[in-house]
Amino acid sequence: MIGLTEAEAKQTATGLGFGVDVEIVQNPEPDGEQRPGRVWAQDPSPDTPGDGIDTVRLRVNPEPEPEPDPEDD
Repeated sequence: MIGLTEAEAKQTATGLGFGVDVEIVQNPEPDGEQRPGRVWAQDPSPDTPGDGIDTVRLRVNPEPEPEPDPEDD
């Protein structure tokens, strides 16, 4: 699910019968997935057999902070 948006990854995981735990944290690897709102890591890893796994943990890059509205003087 790496590279998917948080919503896409949640939908994929729940569609496969897994629970989802999301952690919003910036990817520390400079060469890794850096797009805001995108999954950059999952646990267990994608190549792990699904037997006995109830929940998938997703690490997602944070969305940028919204720009404050300029106040009228």
